[in-house]
Amino acid sequence: MRGVAEMTVLKAGAKLYHGSPANEFTHDFFAATSPSPTHFEHRPMPDTPAWFATNVLFSLHAAARFTPPGQQATFTLHTYTVSKDLNLYSLEDMADFAEFMVGLGEPKPKFNAKAQALPLARLALSSNADGYVVKKDIVRQEPEYVLFGSGLAKLGTPEPFQLRLVPVAGHHPPRSTVHFDQAVLGAPLATYDYTGGPGTLI
Repeated sequence: MRGVAEMTVLKAGAKLYHGSPANEFTHDFFAATSPSPTHFEHRPMPDTPAWFATNVLFSLHAAARFTPPGQQATFTLHTYTVSKDLNLYSLEDMADFAEFMVGLGEPKPKFNAKAQALPLARLALSSNADGYVVKKDIVRQEPEYVLFGSGLAKLGTPEPFQLRLVPVAGHHPPRSTVHFDQAVLGAPLATYDYTGGPGTLI
């Protein structure tokens, strides 16, 4: 039924991917506003709620799109194995997700972002939900997983892979290729075109 979240389970043993410019997940503080240390680590997990995919290309796309065209960058693909079954709210697509959020008294969302995930994380405190999945996201029409604290606790220690985003000179629209971060670049893992908005990764 539209606008109603069903429950689904992502079984232990599944792989989840999270692409990020961060090699390690950290918080930074400005000395002028906080007496806390300027840097401390809370690895191996990103902040909650956190976004994941079961398709590695989805996570490469998420990391590449935030690098300006023509700029070389390195980022990390964090690969997690689900150690215990994840109980998830399940929505079909963004239209279904929007109806669900409005039914909760929230503004109609255009995106699946932190402003939407936080109310769902609060709702999950009275249930056994570890997060939610939108089975057809707005960019790639693929499953997008958002995990709350209880969901992150059910992931194993990540295996990180360093990747390099390399601009392709003279290409229009701007294009970059994704490689393992090595001294000598091998064949690209994927190609990212800056076609406006989220761009296109293949």
